[in-house]
Amino acid sequence: MPRRSSPFPAFVSCFALAGTLVLLVASGCAKRETPVEAGIRTHTLLLGNQAEPADLDPQIATAYTDQNILMALFEGLTSLDEKTSLPVPAAAERWDISPDALTYTFHLRAGARWSNGDPVTAQDFVYSFQRILSPKLASEYSYMLWPIKNAEAFNTGKLTDFSTVGVTATDARTLRLTLERPTPYLLALAAHPTWFPVHRSVIEQYGRMDQRSTAWTRPGHLVGNGPFTLTTWTPNARIVVTKNPRYWDAAHTTLERVVFFPTENPDVEERDFRAGQLHLTFDVPVSKISVYRERAPAQLRLDPFLQTFFFRFNVTRPPFDRAPVRRAFALAIDRDAIARHVLGGSRLPATHLTPDNCAGYTARAHVPTDPDA
Repeated sequence: MPRRSSPFPAFVSCFALAGTLVLLVASGCAKRETPVEAGIRTHTLLLGNQAEPADLDPQIATAYTDQNILMALFEGLTSLDEKTSLPVPAAAERWDISPDALTYTFHLRAGARWSNGDPVTAQDFVYSFQRILSPKLASEYSYMLWPIKNAEAFNTGKLTDFSTVGVTATDARTLRLTLERPTPYLLALAAHPTWFPVHRSVIEQYGRMDQRSTAWTRPGHLVGNGPFTLTTWTPNARIVVTKNPRYWDAAHTTLERVVFFPTENPDVEERDFRAGQLHLTFDVPVSKISVYRERAPAQLRLDPFLQTFFFRFNVTRPPFDRAPVRRAFALAIDRDAIARHVLGGSRLPATHLTPDNCAGYTARAHVPTDPDA
């Protein structure tokens, strides 16, 4: 199967499938060396990341901006190929699928190590899956593991014996998952940060398995299995990760470090970009998109991004308790005009919930703009 050539670029666009994410790409030069130019020389990526992370616990984090950082620090059984969005080997070097598509057997890499040197084992994944499914942890994304047999029942408290959940380490390098039903997208799902393993002894050194927001995620404490390790976390200022020499594919990790800058104001982030402080921004002010298109098109990049914005109706209150009214409202929205004029062409009109070309899938059903109807 194809494998990405560099671990970090894969995490930048790991879930980039449809819609658009706006980035500014640094170019140009200055009279004296800027941080951007120094970064190119030292193999340091300076990345605008919008929001201050709420947590660096992969089984707690829900924001994409948090997961950006997590994908540098941890790695799941699979990853997503940048170009195709198809699952490729990551912590697991290969897998077998039973003829009935109900049993997946993952074979972990012999050289996979935690950042502290411990081997990454199948039991680490068993422990991690038990942790995220523990009702007391109350992980918002625990449902990402529900395709596994009895995972939902355990997560919701209907079952209390985790041995009944379809997760088994048959040996140190072999993880067997038994599913509730065939799940064709399971390999892509396994690339999601909620499936990342966590290091048991570090978790329990700073609290209980099902305890949230403990000190295990701080610099000097956090142990991950990804291409980078956590060096610095200065709240509302920067998060620095450095190359992990124990990562199984460290030879192909060309970046030495990544600096994430939480900058919630796109105008401030754009100014930092122009000042040579950032290689990439997370977003661009809508008012500046046309300016870059006209004056510096090489510096504007519109990256695919799996995200859909939608209206929610309170269906218990008039007039939206009536389906025809809700449908009329949906038909009256000119999505194309909003995407083109209000958002400066930085987003695509969403005529259905799933963005186009999600790993090759495009929904046929759609809601058109039809004011007359």
